[in-house]
Amino acid sequence: MRKVSKLPIKSDCGASVLSRPLHPNKECNYLEEENVKTAVRKVNILIIVLLTAVSVYAQQHKTMISGKVVSKEKEIIDLATVYLKGTNYGCMTNEQGIYHLHAPAGEYTLVVSAVGYETIEKPVKLFRGERVKMNVVLASSVTELDEVVVVSNGVGRVKRSAFNAVAVDTEEL
Repeated sequence: MRKVSKLPIKSDCGASVLSRPLHPNKECNYLEEENVKTAVRKVNILIIVLLTAVSVYAQQHKTMISGKVVSKEKEIIDLATVYLKGTNYGCMTNEQGIYHLHAPAGEYTLVVSAVGYETIEKPVKLFRGERVKMNVVLASSVTELDEVVVVSNGVGRVKRSAFNAVAVDTEEL
């Protein structure tokens, strides 16, 4: 095993940069401080450039699917749910019926549903870095509810309380 000797780093003024106390010549101390500040600035700029590059790379390679959701009568459907089946990627349409959904590239099933409309599923293929536009038309869903029967077993006594209550006797009517 080789031994590595540690050599002191010398500045332009002849003093060791790593040694303490600082060189008696104040001009040399000032120059050393400026060199350190310049090095820190360069490192900060390098970090910012790297983070920006990573951010731009991530945005370029994420795909987006967007479109408009309308009814067969050409009415805008706001607050419809749009998601990719089997994933956690989803969103809702805005007041104009427009949706924007970011997801990685791949083959998915786009599911669109809204209250009062039938749910629709469409296959979609997303390619890396591309934007896919898919408009969706939903059909109205007519659901008839069963009848509701209300039964009363007479009117009971109403106790006096802090609020007003009116009791009607059905025999008088």
